[in-house]
Amino acid sequence: MNQWESLRQRVADLDAAVGPVAEGDWPRGGLAQAAWVLDAITHTSIADRSEAIEPAVADAVAGTSVLLSRLRALAPEIVDGPVALDRRSGWAPARRPGSSFRVPCCGPCRTPTCGRQRSSMSGISPTSRPAPSRSGAACTPRPPSGGEGLWEIHLDTTRTSLFPRPWYVWAAPARPDARVREIPTAAAWAEFVSSYPLEHDGLIYPDWCRVARDYDGVHLTLHAVAATQGIELRVDGATIAAPYYGVESTFWLHWAFSAPQLRRVVA
Repeated sequence: MNQWESLRQRVADLDAAVGPVAEGDWPRGGLAQAAWVLDAITHTSIADRSEAIEPAVADAVAGTSVLLSRLRALAPEIVDGPVALDRRSGWAPARRPGSSFRVPCCGPCRTPTCGRQRSSMSGISPTSRPAPSRSGAACTPRPPSGGEGLWEIHLDTTRTSLFPRPWYVWAAPARPDARVREIPTAAAWAEFVSSYPLEHDGLIYPDWCRVARDYDGVHLTLHAVAATQGIELRVDGATIAAPYYGVESTFWLHWAFSAPQLRRVVA
C-alpha cells in the first residue's frame, strides 16, 4: 500500500464511527475514534515508503473526512486551531518542580539528536507529581463537551500500559506572550520543516534547537496530524520525514505557563 492509498484508508477508518457514535457522545466519541485510528499508524505501518506525496494532496484527502468535518463544527480549535492559550490541559512531566528546562532537540517526529541535549519529552508522564516542572510538556485544548483533553481521551482509548493510573491532570494556562507556531495543515507542516531543516539519511526533519530560538511551542491540529501521520511529503525535490504525533497537541519548547493547577486525579 503506497502512502496515497494509506491516506485514503485512514479516512475510511476515521469515518467508520460517524454512524455508530451516539448523538450524546459527541465530540468525545469522535475524538476517541480519531485517537484510536491515528495511534495505530506507526513507523512500521506503511509498507511502501518510496512515494512521498505533495502536501496539497495530503490535505485534500484528509479534507474529505466526514468525521473531521463534524468535529470541526463542534471543536474547531482542535481540528483547525488556533490554540487557546488560556485553556490548556496537560500532563505533568516526571521531574521534580524547579528542575531546569532542556531544549528537546529530538522531537516527537523522531528527529535525530542534534548533539546538544536529548529530548526531555521522554520524561513526560500522566502519573507525575506533585507539579509540572520546567522540563517541557505536551498539552491539548479542552474539548467543549466537558473536562477531558485529547491526550486523556487518547490514553483511555488506546489503553496503553506506558502510563498506568492514577493520572494527574493539570490546568496549565499559557502566558499571553507565549510564542506558538500554528500547524493547521500538511502544507503548513511542510513549510515549517522547510524553514528549519535538519537533514539526516536523505530525509528532512525539523531542527528543534533552531525552532526553540523563535518559538515557545508548536501546535499541530487534528487535521494536520490526520494528513501527515506516517506520511512523507515531497517539497521542491526534498523529502520531509514522516511525523508521528498521534493526536492534536502542542509541543512545548520552553516553559511558558502561569500558575499550573492540579485539576483532577483519574484513578
